[in-house]
Amino acid sequence: MNVDVPVLGRTLSLRGIAPDLARWLRTYWDYPEHRLPTHPYTVVVEVEEGEVTPAERHGSRRHRLPVFDFELDVVSFPGGFRCDTDPGAVTCLHGPDTTTVRVRPTGAFSAPLGAAMNLGVKEALRVSGLVPLHAAATRSARGVTLYLGPSGAGKSTTMLRALRAGALPVAEDFVWCDAATFTAYGWDRELRLLPGSLAFLPDGLDVDALTLHPDGKRAVSYGSVAPEGAGRAGPVSRVVVLRPEAGDPTAEAGPATRTLALALWEAAGFPLDAGAQRVTADFISRLGPRVQFESARARAYEVTP
Repeated sequence: MNVDVPVLGRTLSLRGIAPDLARWLRTYWDYPEHRLPTHPYTVVVEVEEGEVTPAERHGSRRHRLPVFDFELDVVSFPGGFRCDTDPGAVTCLHGPDTTTVRVRPTGAFSAPLGAAMNLGVKEALRVSGLVPLHAAATRSARGVTLYLGPSGAGKSTTMLRALRAGALPVAEDFVWCDAATFTAYGWDRELRLLPGSLAFLPDGLDVDALTLHPDGKRAVSYGSVAPEGAGRAGPVSRVVVLRPEAGDPTAEAGPATRTLALALWEAAGFPLDAGAQRVTADFISRLGPRVQFESARARAYEVTP
């Protein structure tokens, strides 16, 4: 199967990929609402044939990356990485204008193989100038507000409170940011909310009718919390770092610039590739002076659109 999928202007080119693998990738990366002008970077995903790409190289490092309920065993090296899964393997090789993700399926499709492919695409997009952030986000006339913090800090609930105050949703869990324009793009298909957050949904929603996922979260469509056609993108103008309610008060001390930088690095995760690391570091250093910064515990935070 050969098909090109636009991803924030970049081209995700699937070449000779089995239909089940292609469907997996398109589920994660095909967002028609975020069609952008063409960017020169291309991510090629193709079937690896012939001799297996060696995993161990000069300067290689091993990583155990948690994904869902399993871990990926990844060997990174200058210019890429290799991940062996059961079954299959994925090799990612970065170039100046193209990343090639080679997939060697050795049996039926598996979640680890899909996750390894996604890791290759994600690392490629980092190299191309995009930064992923685990964050909730809303949009108003001022621009996009990012809500950062560790799991349980109250990002989703604070986002829903902001919607009640008149903001529009961008993302409940994940955004991509363009490191050149500081534009944030919502990258989750739905809101997935724990029971404690459901009370902040708009009045009139039948909570019991919402899909219940195995992790105990309810699925809420963006169409049910925003007007039809409301875009989920915009320039970042404010960053709110939410601290856990039971956090150590002594951990709140320190310069605001350091608090913001640490929160952004935690939200972005650490890239495997040196080039992607430079993109992320440059984005974080330049974003700080551009945005309004706030930090608070979620329950005490006075939400404004």
